[in-house]
Amino acid sequence: MSSARAAAIVTWVYALGFGLATAPVSIYVLRSGQLPRFFGLFEMFSGPWSASTSDRTFVGLLLLFCAATLVAFCSAWLLWQGRRIGAVLNLAVLPVEAVFWIGFALPLPWATGLARVILIAVAWNSLSKSGIRPSSRPDCPERAHQPPTGDNQNPSVQTSQCARASRASQRRQGRRRASPSGPLCDLLDEGRPQRSD
Repeated sequence: MSSARAAAIVTWVYALGFGLATAPVSIYVLRSGQLPRFFGLFEMFSGPWSASTSDRTFVGLLLLFCAATLVAFCSAWLLWQGRRIGAVLNLAVLPVEAVFWIGFALPLPWATGLARVILIAVAWNSLSKSGIRPSSRPDCPERAHQPPTGDNQNPSVQTSQCARASRASQRRQGRRRASPSGPLCDLLDEGRPQRSD
């Protein structure tokens, strides 16, 4: 698996785990006025903002955090396709997400954020604007299987040789088109008088 796709998977796991959780937490806060507890262990999203803001403001902050994770989720899809814009977007949204990590006192996203940065840095050179890495597709079929020795290593010589080979191929195709063949032509040939030498 490539580093870009690994970064995409890490981003998806983070976005689904913390982004989707904002919806039930918001509903719970609006109904009960307090934060739900995670399996009775600790209050979810409890941090500086939960103690210093009203319930509606806190829910608004949760929804903004959900929007930030949605942007990260979409950037991961571009990363999966190998597009560099996905890496740029993924890194650009990280500082915004970090503000929410501090406000909600979320420790785990810091680890996923660091993993995203490292994986994207490793995969940076393999990413492209279109998501398709440039390939060494041969433009000259006649020379596709020849080893790159001698003049083949010179790009200008290889280009001129490919051009000559292409013109020769076109001439051969033109001669084939110029000489008709088929059942009708065979019948016409049979009706012609045979020349005797």
